[in-house]
Amino acid sequence: MGEPIHNVLARLPGHRQVGKAQWEAKCPAHEDRHASMSVKLGDDGRVLLHCHAGCSPTEICQAMGLRMGELFPPKEGGAAGTIIATYDYRDADGELVYQVVRFVPKGFRQRRPDGRGGWLWNLGSTPRVLYRLPELIAASADEPVICCEGEKDVDALVKLGFVATTCPQGAGKWSKLADDSALVGRDVVLIPDKDEPGRAHVRDVAMRLANRARSIRVLELPGPGKDASDWIAKAGTDAAGQLRRMIWQAGEVDAEVPLTPQQPLRPNILITTEEHEVIETALQALTADPGVYQRGGMLMRVIRDQQPDDGILRSPGSPTIQSLPPANLRERMTRCATFSKLNNKGDEVPAHPPPWLVSAIDARGEWPGIRPLMGVSDAPILRSDGSVWQTPGYDPRTGVLYEPAAGMTFPPVHEEADLDDAIAAAERLLQVVCDFRFESKEHQAAWLAGLLTPLARFAFAGPTP
Repeated sequence: MGEPIHNVLARLPGHRQVGKAQWEAKCPAHEDRHASMSVKLGDDGRVLLHCHAGCSPTEICQAMGLRMGELFPPKEGGAAGTIIATYDYRDADGELVYQVVRFVPKGFRQRRPDGRGGWLWNLGSTPRVLYRLPELIAASADEPVICCEGEKDVDALVKLGFVATTCPQGAGKWSKLADDSALVGRDVVLIPDKDEPGRAHVRDVAMRLANRARSIRVLELPGPGKDASDWIAKAGTDAAGQLRRMIWQAGEVDAEVPLTPQQPLRPNILITTEEHEVIETALQALTADPGVYQRGGMLMRVIRDQQPDDGILRSPGSPTIQSLPPANLRERMTRCATFSKLNNKGDEVPAHPPPWLVSAIDARGEWPGIRPLMGVSDAPILRSDGSVWQTPGYDPRTGVLYEPAAGMTFPPVHEEADLDDAIAAAERLLQVVCDFRFESKEHQAAWLAGLLTPLARFAFAGPTP
C-alpha cells in the first residue's frame, strides 16, 4: 500500500476492502449512516475519493485533516520532482522525530510521522533537533564535531570517520533548533558553503556557540567546489588525513573571526490552537530574560531612567520596581524567541506573538522559572544566616537586587567576621551619637537597631522595628 492510501484509510474507521485496490467507508464530510463513499487507488498511486451523497473530494479531505496534495504521493525514482534521498532526524533516545526529503530537481521538504504509519508534510510544533544527534551524544568528547550546512555533507564526513552534524532547513536556521546543548564543551569545526549565505550561517552559529563550545574553528575548504561534498569528491583516498591536518591548522574563531557579543539561542515557537502548549513554551523562553521578575502575583521590571514621585529621596539612577506593561512583555518575548505559524498551504512562516499569548502569560499569576523580586537595595544586605551579599546583582537566596548608586563603593566584609568584629563596629557607629545622652542602654540599642534595620531587613521575617 502506498503512503497516500495508507494515510487516507487510517482516517476512515470501519473501512472495508471490496476489491484489489478499492474500499468503501463512511464519508467523514457528512453524517453518514452507511458506507456511501468509495476509495480507489489509481494507477499512478493517487487516491480517488467519491462520495455517492455528493460531498466533494475537497470537503472529504478537510474532514479528514488532509490537503488535496496529500492524495498524490512523491514518486521514488529518477524523474523530475521525485525523492532521491531521505535524512532521519532522531531525538536523544533514537526515536524518529522527522525527516528531511531531497528531490530532483534540487529541492527539500520536511515530513514527520503521523502516528498511523504515514507522514505529515510539515514540521508543525515538532522540536528541531541536530542531525545525527544520538551519534553525536555517543561520540567521544575528545573528537571534534564538524558542523556544515547540509545533510549530504554530514553523511559524507561521517563516511570518512568524522563526527558531524547540521541543523534542518539549511543556512540561517540554527536559531530554530530547540536545543544545541550537545555541542556545549565540545571542539567545534564550522565548514561554510562558499557563498555569502553559507558564510553568514557560519558566523551565526559561531556567535551562538561562543563561550559554550570548548573551541570553535572555521575552515573554508580549498579548491573550486562549493561545499564539503564537492571537496571530498576531489580529495582522493587521503581525504580524511588531509581534512584532519587542515582542522588543526585552522585558528580558533576568537583569534580570526570578529564576533558580536554572544546572543542566547532563541527557540522558535509555532503558534497553534494548542494554546496551553504554546504558553508553556513561550514562558520557558521568557525565563532567559534576566530583566523580568515576579512579585505579588505580577510580572515586574526594574527601571533606572526615571524616579517615581512617591516622596522618597533617591540617588540619581537608583533602581525602582515597576509592573511590566504588556507592550514591554511582548517586546521581551520577541527577544527570547522567534514565532511562526502555518499559512493556508501548510508552510511555516514568520509571525508576531499574538495578543492572546501576551495576555495569557501576563495573567497567569505564577511564572515558574521567573525570579522573585523581594526588593532592591543600594547597599550590601545581611542574610538570615549572617552572611553578607555584597556582590552587585541579584541574590537568589534573598530575592533582592543589590545595585549601588553611581560612584558608591563599600569596603568588603570579610567572611570570617565574628562577634568581636560586630561589637567593634557597633562601638564605631555609636561614636556618631556619643554626645547624645540616652536614658538607658536599651534606648541606645533601639537607636542602633533602627539604624541597622534597613540593612538587615531581609535577614528576618515579620514586622519591624
